[in-house]
Parts: sequence; structure tokens; C-alpha cells
Amino acid sequence: MLRSSCDVISVYHKSCLSSGHNFWDTETWMFPSILLLYPQYAQKLLQYRLDTAFPWESAYTGVEVTQPCCPEVAEFEQHISGCIAFAARQFLATTRNEEWLEV
Repeated sequence: MLRSSCDVISVYHKSCLSSGHNFWDTETWMFPSILLLYPQYAQKLLQYRLDTAFPWESAYTGVEVTQPCCPEVAEFEQHISGCIAFAARQFLATTRNEEWLEV
């Protein structure tokens, strides 16, 4: 199950090369700063990923949007989901907020 676009927080501006796509590395490289500065947005980032198959790339649609050059990646790859689990652990350790897990 993938989330709808209303749950997505796009961390990239539309004009950037990423075309609004959210990659797995959002949780690895951007999440720690977002967590410390804006914990409410960090929670929304995790909520977007909760109970989902983690796509390699997602976008405003909330579905897999890997480019046509790599169809086997989009269909079969479960890309670096450990990064997302680690971000969830960071969130819990920092905020002590377990309520969002009860959704």
C-alpha cells in the first residue's frame, strides 16, 4: 500500500532536478535536521512511510515513479528500507512520542 498525495511532504522544490520526487535518502540525510528543527514535519514524513512498501522514488501521487530506464527496479526493488526504520527509531528516541504508531 502506498500513501496518497495528500500525505506526502515534498522536501524538494518543484523546479529542482528531482521533480518533486521523494527518495529513500530523505530519511537518511535530511530527516535528522528536520527532526531537530521541525519535529511536527518529521512525524509527517514518517507517517507517509508507515505501513507502506517503500518505493525507490515516490512523488506527489504517492506511488512508485522510478524512471522508465529501470523498470525492473521499480517492480522488484525494496530499496534501503532500513533507513526509514532508523529514522523512526530516531524520532522515538528524540520525541518519546509513541502515539503516532497507534494509527
